[in-house]
Amino acid sequence: MSRRRPLYAHDQVWAARLALAVSTVTAVAGTALGAARGTTMPTLTTALAGLALITTAAGLVLARAQTRRRTLRRLRDLLQQDLF
Repeated sequence: MSRRRPLYAHDQVWAARLALAVSTVTAVAGTALGAARGTTMPTLTTALAGLALITTAAGLVLARAQTRRRTLRRLRDLLQQDLF
């Protein structure tokens, strides 16, 4: 059926990419919807700041996941060199 193999944090990278994409789309759509409805500027600014914070957090999670994957792959390569 399928062959099992280590992921080397590949799943974490994809999850972080998905979180970043969803938070970005939510921020853009929420801002556009608020502007279209004629929401007051202080409310719109507060909402935009909150969404920007969430998007920034998702970006940081993505950077951390990519660093973890890079570290695990580097370790894998070092271990393979020691075996041969």
